Amino acid sequence: LRWKICGRSGRIKPPRSHYDSVSGMIVLNMDHFCPWVANTVGYGNYRYFLLMLFWTFVGCVYTVILLTPYAILHGIMDEFKMQVLFVTAFSFASVLIVFLGFHGMLISSGQTTIDFWKNIERKKNNPNFRNPFDLGNKQTNWEQIFGKRHWMIAILPSLRHPPWPPFATIEDVQQNGVEYSDFSVNKAI
Repeated sequence: LRWKICGRSGRIKPPRSHYDSVSGMIVLNMDHFCPWVANTVGYGNYRYFLLMLFWTFVGCVYTVILLTPYAILHGIMDEFKMQVLFVTAFSFASVLIVFLGFHGMLISSGQTTIDFWKNIERKKNNPNFRNPFDLGNKQTNWEQIFGKRHWMIAILPSLRHPPWPPFATIEDVQQNGVEYSDFSVNKAI
């Protein structure tokens, strides 16, 4: 894993960082630009992005669960307002569960969305390719995003900073049995 010079900004670029043309900055562990939060999702706010998805999903499910028996009991499901509310909440919940599942898979494998798409190509070219950012243990990968707290505390909103450093240290690599020879990502990331 190498530090490079960004071709667009001319600044030093750590491994796994990318230039964001919207903000004009290099974003560490850049996942994607999210129009819903009008910001780039990366190292500093990935946890909060996931929590936003999770709690929005919980709100949609809560709405559907409360709305269904009430609408059936009072026979107001025929009203257009209720139908729109039900369909909207159900549709958002359906989309959000797919997003949450995808990001859960990404966290478990130590990837960002950008890493995921690049690693597909790397696996085609090299069947033995191993993601260098996967710490080998799903729990350790989740702890990189949410910290080492109990999961019930981790899903609560907080103002704490994400764990540092945002990448595998030598100790992480040694504990999880990954050798530096496995870090074959010296090409462009």
